[in-house]
Amino acid sequence: MRRYWFSIVLPVFIAASIGTYYVGAATRNLPEYQLQTVAGDANEAKYLVLEGQTAFSAEALYETLKIDLDGTEYDRKKSMITGMKEDRNRRNADLSRLMKEHSSFMRGKGNYNGFYAGEDNLVYAQANMASRRSDSDTGLYKYQIAISTLDLKTGKKKHFDAILPGQQMYSSMYVNDVQEAGDDIQILVQLSKDRLTSGSMLSEYHLYTVDPVKEGITDDRTITTDVIKEAGKLDRYFNLSSNMNVASPSNYALFGHSAVKIVKDEHGNTSEKQISNDYSVLDYATGALTPVALDSQALSDSAEPFLSGGKVVALSKKGDQAHVLLLDLAKGESSQFDFPLSGVGSDLSSVQRFVSGDRLYMRNAAGGLLIVDLSGGKVVYQGKITVDGSTKQQKESMDKLQIYNFYLTR
Repeated sequence: MRRYWFSIVLPVFIAASIGTYYVGAATRNLPEYQLQTVAGDANEAKYLVLEGQTAFSAEALYETLKIDLDGTEYDRKKSMITGMKEDRNRRNADLSRLMKEHSSFMRGKGNYNGFYAGEDNLVYAQANMASRRSDSDTGLYKYQIAISTLDLKTGKKKHFDAILPGQQMYSSMYVNDVQEAGDDIQILVQLSKDRLTSGSMLSEYHLYTVDPVKEGITDDRTITTDVIKEAGKLDRYFNLSSNMNVASPSNYALFGHSAVKIVKDEHGNTSEKQISNDYSVLDYATGALTPVALDSQALSDSAEPFLSGGKVVALSKKGDQAHVLLLDLAKGESSQFDFPLSGVGSDLSSVQRFVSGDRLYMRNAAGGLLIVDLSGGKVVYQGKITVDGSTKQQKESMDKLQIYNFYLTR
């Protein structure tokens, strides 16, 4: 039997080795990009990766790549074994860390927002259909929440399905956040009973409290409900994710509220036109949803605010600079500061950004990069993408480069 398996495995590794050799030969002339430090401490960008693609032929064939301080890594240059080991969770520092420390528990769990990592426990929750068969009258489905836990002190694992109160039925359900409250688990869920009969999907947000010992839901609290109003107007609510710190403990969740108007075109197709925006914070301890004072007009030219470390981070434009407003939710205090946008351009609507810890990361389409210390109120790193070659070759290589994502690996 051992000889039989060896005869199967050996050709696979030979093929992989030969494939890797020819792939390497075919990609030797691909551009070598690098993240170059313009100002500040290069260690700030030590774990930062920019992800994109570059054209390498007249037929507009593309090679996907990753760029960091060390240079370029082309996906085609990776060995088969390396490619098999990689996981999409590497694009998030929280999940990348958990994959390294608890790979067995993390395996096969696909809901990005379903993780919680505390000092004592690791929790995962995902909404699943209890049956693939819908109700013949309503077209709705029975749902349940699959919950997995890992005791970090004893290593004990547990899995159970939490049945929803009253066996209620829905058209969709999604877990947005998971937290702990004492010995209980709190799960923020978006659900809907709508079948698009109004021309727009209406949903609700619920906060479920789960007793992991009794393996059941002990409390169901409705946080928000979309409402259709007169003259085709609609109040819609949406949860703003905690950005890069998806598994970290948090006392709050950030919500946006949009007043929209439902309009129909000549073909009867519906669309939503936004009228106004405002924001609120859910306190997990009390279940209360409290409005936060943000300049929605200034934010409309930029993007939604972030929630990080118990603070709301709102970014807007002020003259030729960026303006940051910080709201400390626990203390009820606010602070603000401005910083120059040199390096990423003045158009905030075209700048991708995220918050991790007390750092704000920003990058533009050309690969210009800024890292801002939110606690100190200043830019601590400025970088840009460079490429080897003559002036003409550099321009051609940069014109072919498209960056579509960036993230921290740890």
